Amino acid sequence: MRVIGVYNAEGNLKGELLYLLKKMTGYGRCSLCDITHGWQPFGKRSWRDGVLNTELNIEMLHSNELTSAQKMVVENLPVFIFEDANKTWSIIMNKAQIDRFSNDPKRLIEHLENEVIKKNN
Repeated sequence: MRVIGVYNAEGNLKGELLYLLKKMTGYGRCSLCDITHGWQPFGKRSWRDGVLNTELNIEMLHSNELTSAQKMVVENLPVFIFEDANKTWSIIMNKAQIDRFSNDPKRLIEHLENEVIKKNN
């Protein structure tokens, strides 16, 4: 079961520097970035451990790394999208839902697992 988290940032040097500047000055942030990385360049251990301990195939991408099919379903970032058995993408967790898990990777992953179960039934 493929789940992709999409950061509200571009995955290139310019995008990363722009995001860092916005975050440092308080003019922008990505709640998904906060959950998975915070200020740690290689990511939070709690996030990495959570991803290793789930049966979900969770992949993280930046906004400029999506395929055209994925871009068609993405609205406000950050977001989690899900690919069903028919290879169709849909939003499984929107920005407002991600924001509720502010600093709790374990609960966020549990929520994702529950949402995937719902989608598959």
